[in-house]
Amino acid sequence: MEKNFFGAIKMKKLSVNIEEKSFRDFPRTIALNKVNFGMRDGEFVCILGPSGCGKTTLLRLIAGLDRDYTGEIAVNNNNGRLEKECAIVFQEPRLLPWLTIEENLRFGLAEDNAENGERLLQESLGMLELQNFAESYPSQLSGGMEQKVALSRAIIRKPGLLLLDEPFASLDQLTKMSLQEELLKIIRKEKITAVMVTHDIEEAVFLADRIIIMSPRPGRIIADFKIHLKDRNRTGNAFRVQYQKILKKMVKKIKTRQPKFIF
Repeated sequence: MEKNFFGAIKMKKLSVNIEEKSFRDFPRTIALNKVNFGMRDGEFVCILGPSGCGKTTLLRLIAGLDRDYTGEIAVNNNNGRLEKECAIVFQEPRLLPWLTIEENLRFGLAEDNAENGERLLQESLGMLELQNFAESYPSQLSGGMEQKVALSRAIIRKPGLLLLDEPFASLDQLTKMSLQEELLKIIRKEKITAVMVTHDIEEAVFLADRIIIMSPRPGRIIADFKIHLKDRNRTGNAFRVQYQKILKKMVKKIKTRQPKFIF
């Protein structure tokens, strides 16, 4: 059996049961309503939907960054301190500009002993071919390279659950496709359990084992697809069939409507 980069990354099962998430501004806005789904260990799920449907809000709830909701979210049946189980990659790299790439990757490894931390660092640099940029600063890198570092920084923590908030949305198409391929290779090799939010249908079909489609606000699950592809050839007929299937479902199910307010 081929050894993983980081040895045994802990696998987690995710259970999401949200009755309601609202924002208490005036008027009160319901962002999510009756969002319920589960995930198996090692599964990659993409949350797909239009802007404003609550995708990022959902990711923040899973990460434990926002606890103001009714319902329950659990990782391995543990619904407390979920942020300790998760690593998250945001739309922006959010690197520390005064630290080198190597120092950014070391950030968060304080709990590892020196020998283990050094091993993880070198493996992380090699995983996305960042060795030649270890002494560079974020301002010296392109946007795509910065996102590589952000992804490495998240995975180096050996998270039980990897969360991705449209990390490639601001990149040009070729860079985006290249990073998607690298991410998919890592996810498959390490058998990482991951949730990614996106509004890009092609990205979701290329990356996901399963796609959950959400309605406009208040966000609800309106469809749940398993992706059955032997390979992820974007120009292949099987890929285009899956793409068209998802697109038709979104056009049919998603109808533009005004956000729901409660006065």
